[in-house]
Amino acid sequence: MKYSIATVCLSGTLEQKMHAAAKAGFHAIEIFENDLTQYRGSAADVKRIADSLGLEILVLQPFRDMEGMPEPLRRKKYNMLERKIEIAHQLGTSRLMMCSNVHPASSPIAEQCADDLHALAMLAQHEGMQLGYEALAWGRHIADYDDAWNLVKMVDHPNLGVVLDTFHMFARGNTLDTLINDIPTEKIALVQVADAPKMQMDILQYSRHYRCFPGQGDFPVIEFVQALKDKGYNDYLSHEVFNDDFRSSSPIKKAVDGVRSLKWLEDQTNDEFDAPQIHDLSFIEFAVQDRENNGFSDVLESLGFEKTHTHKSKNVDLYHHGDINFVFNYEKNSNAQSYLEGHGESVCALGVLTDDTRRLVELAMRYNSPTIHQPRQENELDIPTLRNSENLLIHLLDQAQAERFYEVDFEPVANHKKSDPNFVRIDHIGQVVPSENLLSNLFFYKSIFGFVPEESYDLPDINGLITSRTIKSLIIVLKWRSTVLVPSVHKLSDS
Repeated sequence: MKYSIATVCLSGTLEQKMHAAAKAGFHAIEIFENDLTQYRGSAADVKRIADSLGLEILVLQPFRDMEGMPEPLRRKKYNMLERKIEIAHQLGTSRLMMCSNVHPASSPIAEQCADDLHALAMLAQHEGMQLGYEALAWGRHIADYDDAWNLVKMVDHPNLGVVLDTFHMFARGNTLDTLINDIPTEKIALVQVADAPKMQMDILQYSRHYRCFPGQGDFPVIEFVQALKDKGYNDYLSHEVFNDDFRSSSPIKKAVDGVRSLKWLEDQTNDEFDAPQIHDLSFIEFAVQDRENNGFSDVLESLGFEKTHTHKSKNVDLYHHGDINFVFNYEKNSNAQSYLEGHGESVCALGVLTDDTRRLVELAMRYNSPTIHQPRQENELDIPTLRNSENLLIHLLDQAQAERFYEVDFEPVANHKKSDPNFVRIDHIGQVVPSENLLSNLFFYKSIFGFVPEESYDLPDINGLITSRTIKSLIIVLKWRSTVLVPSVHKLSDS
């Protein structure tokens, strides 16, 4: 399948959104009309930019309240579509998308709505266009996709198909029965995949603020794509996500997240896909200013830990006990110090154990997660490294590397005491991230390492609202807390 994203998903100008989509690896974009009207150039200029970036303009949308309107509104809607088709021609797209009517004056009579849609489809046929009809979850008379499909069937015109949007489907509790049993692939005009957390609230507000990319929420998006594949669907999967954090974030970072989610969706519906697993933590690394007045090592030493090793070529210490390893990095001009400058003294890296480092690196590259190649001294192991959206490094070690790492890179400290034998291993890590990066962080660990998220919950705090969410592997628990400070300022520190 090919990948598309609606411009409403991203922040920035229309041109910035197009560049971000192309750079992230999307094949096409949906042009939201508001982005086009705010653009200073012409529709033909937009097409030239898209062509230069190798992007197809998939669809122009949305067109609202098109069916079941009384005169003279009915005639106005027909005339409006004529003008929009001219713009679509300039954009180089042959698809237009309509939403089910929400206007209080609209008619509930199916025959009248079908007559209107048939007239519009005839116009589209004359102009070489395809129309897609979507059921808005808050539509006045058509709110479920199976009702939209029944209306499209009633119209029975080759230039009118149904739009499938997973948010509108699953927010209302729809099943996949109609898709599986009734809708042929040739009548699917457009597929939009969006996820969302489970919430009980007004559905319009739910839609406008809390959608997210597939895999970042709780909807059965995998089952949806599997149903499409089973029917032989092989056209575009497109994102249409309304989210406040997305619209205030870097367009390229969100575009990368969007491509990652679509690739992950395809992998989850591939019987041959076998994700590698991580088995344990090898070490936790802290970025700290210097050895003196180091609050982290003070806490560890108060618990009975002691420094057991020093690095052979770097200003780095190791506190080792059984399967527990804490690394303190004081090295200047290093990744740790760069992290310290941006986040303060905090955890800057993790070492994880896996049976297949090569496969994890390949998967990270497929999901557009950066891999890091750090300069190594002659006496250091070459360890593959990934970087998450908060610039935290994830070092990938197999069991043999983990056993050799502390011998090859470090030398023991003489006369250190044994630590408390009651400390066995680390099984729980907490991180604090800005709210706009919470979903990116979660999906990084879910998509690459196979962590399973639990439901999120909010914790009221005197400084704002803290959103907490836990994800788990078979061995390790990660808990994120994202704090939104009052007024609308995001906490940037990590721990």
